[in-house]
Amino acid sequence: MRCVLGIDSGGTKCHAILVRDDGQVLGWGETDPAEERRRLVAHPGGRGRSYAAVLKAITRAIGRVDYEEIFIASVASAIPLDFLKTDRPTRIQSCKVPEYEAAMIQVGETSGVVALAGTGALVFARNREGSSAHLDGLGPLLGDHGSGYEIGFRAIRAAAQSGWHPRRNASFAPAIIKICGGNPNDPTGISLLRYQLARRDRSEIAVLAKIVSEAAKNGDAVAKRIIEEAAADMADTVYDAVDLLKMKDEPYSFIGTGGIITGSDVYWDNLCRLVSKFAPRMNPVRSDLPAVVGVALTGLAKMPGVDFASAKATLFETTRALLQSKLSRRLKAA
Repeated sequence: MRCVLGIDSGGTKCHAILVRDDGQVLGWGETDPAEERRRLVAHPGGRGRSYAAVLKAITRAIGRVDYEEIFIASVASAIPLDFLKTDRPTRIQSCKVPEYEAAMIQVGETSGVVALAGTGALVFARNREGSSAHLDGLGPLLGDHGSGYEIGFRAIRAAAQSGWHPRRNASFAPAIIKICGGNPNDPTGISLLRYQLARRDRSEIAVLAKIVSEAAKNGDAVAKRIIEEAAADMADTVYDAVDLLKMKDEPYSFIGTGGIITGSDVYWDNLCRLVSKFAPRMNPVRSDLPAVVGVALTGLAKMPGVDFASAKATLFETTRALLQSKLSRRLKAA
């Protein structure tokens, strides 16, 4: 049996999906460092890219499936091969998949603009003439404008200031302060001093964006401002990319991907509104499936003898069924 193993290792999570060459999903694996922080060592790119996190996601995706040939498509440059320990011969091929290419193939485009906001952030644009621009993705010190890290960092600052004055009060502050080891009843923010002095994995900061996003959805003014400012930072980067490539007045898909964009309607709606001001013919689109599906699709496209259109339809259908089943089990367990 021939399979594609898609791996999407981000700063705060790792997803892996095993797909038969006809698009049938055979296995799913994920690692959430926010839940397994004590068991996963820090990594320069975030715990989701650590060897242990990627290996665990892969192992869960493959399970006991037998295969004779496997094509590994991954956004990571290094792929743990411990899972391939076997007594039988196995043909292995692999390719590195840029995150923006996975986003494009997932929505059926070869040109357009990709805005990725997850732990980090970047913008990739390609016009119909083949010219491209890749901006940001520089990490939290030099860039990552509009990223989960940026949102989390602003959230910690806002939490520290929440007790200063009623206008600064943030409903999410106690949760943020507790996670960061401070005293939620301290109005000065001094109890967070120790947290900021330690070296932090960037995923620890970025994961706080989920709390802010939920608060913004529920109408918290401080949270909404943080999310809107992050979206505005991303829009600035989008402007640079489409202006460089003379795409502002042309109809292109504006593709949103990454955990922040797919998980926050407040962020996405504000980003699309801002982009529409300088690129009114852009068509916003977000996939309802995880980014790892696009990674696996790229692998299927490179595998000889695959009916890509049919495999893509099957992959989408079986992934949705799998994720719905997982959601149902979680709801029952809760």
